[in-house]
Amino acid sequence: MYKLRANVKISDASNELSVWSFAGVPSADALQVNPVTAFPDPRSEALGLRMVLEKKSRPPIPENVTGVTENVYKVIRTLNGICEGSVESQGDFRDEELPLECNLDVTGGVSFDKGCYIGQELTARTHHTGVVRKRFFPMAIDKSPDRALRAAQVAQEYIDSDQST
Repeated sequence: MYKLRANVKISDASNELSVWSFAGVPSADALQVNPVTAFPDPRSEALGLRMVLEKKSRPPIPENVTGVTENVYKVIRTLNGICEGSVESQGDFRDEELPLECNLDVTGGVSFDKGCYIGQELTARTHHTGVVRKRFFPMAIDKSPDRALRAAQVAQEYIDSDQST
């Protein structure tokens, strides 16, 4: 176990850095970049790789990789039940939603082995009882009943296959 005993200064670097996502790209080797700057998104394999670069820089994008908009990235996250920030959760994770309701337990956002944090007791109790009464769940509403039924069947098949592994 390591303890940080140094004074640290944390600052907002959002004006200097940008995050790039490469969904469907399995490794830094596939992008031919340094694995320190490109790393698997810890929330889900479906999100592929992430890179943090200076705003003025662009990552090297191989010919076999197609760029998409931020909206497409948001759709990929939504379809995988991964919310990002308090805007999407409609709360601030203190008053309205529990971390487990936002799927933070299945996306690596909550550790049950580490030290204290606000809300730890309720989160741990909910986890250990095994009952999360509500969760964010990806869904789409289609006006066509046949397409909606087929989409639900595909989703159920995916869920069933995921639980069997």
